[in-house]
Amino acid sequence: MSTTGMSARQTALLEARFLSALSAWKLANQELDELSSQRASLQSQREELELVQDEINRLEDGAIMYRAVGPVLQPLALADARKSTGSRAKLVGEELTRLGKREHALAEKQRERRAQLHQLQQQLPHIPEAVYDV
Repeated sequence: MSTTGMSARQTALLEARFLSALSAWKLANQELDELSSQRASLQSQREELELVQDEINRLEDGAIMYRAVGPVLQPLALADARKSTGSRAKLVGEELTRLGKREHALAEKQRERRAQLHQLQQQLPHIPEAVYDV
């Protein structure tokens, strides 16, 4: 179907649907970018925690560790350090899994939106595909 057989009202409605779908697509792209940034930050935290865990595991039992609390170094039991680092690593891993699922679902939704935009663009050939091309 082309715009030549449509009334001005039908064309305007299709253009409004296209612009609405385009806006939703752009917002979702921004969200995907934010999720990607969050994932990168969490992966960095996970890598740092893995390094800390490796260092802690090299220490002999009974070794004394110190934690900086403001300007003061406080003694920290090795078992407590292992436990807190392990807990934090677990939380970061769970958050990475959650973000991955969210990212996957959003990417799938974006594929559907892109198909919808393409379909609307076919009905409105005066709108170039480059408008929503990334």
